[in-house]
Amino acid sequence: MVVRLGYQDAIVIIDGEKVYAFDGRLLEASLEEVLKYVEYGEGVIPEPLKKFAKDIRDALYSIQAPINKEYKTKVEVQTY
Repeated sequence: MVVRLGYQDAIVIIDGEKVYAFDGRLLEASLEEVLKYVEYGEGVIPEPLKKFAKDIRDALYSIQAPINKEYKTKVEVQTY
């Protein structure tokens, strides 16, 4: 599954177990670490990616996507 979150000055892509963000530079983190950061404040992710972490969690929960599964479908979520 691929989830895309669009912002005025950035784009975030959740692709399987990886999260990519581009806000002038490319950032990458594991989805597991991003979710650990949101839930417990202890995931190790790049500092600029932290501002998107809650939106990433909320997007996955809003489409009720089970975590740690292999996906065949493509889902796009756009925010403005």
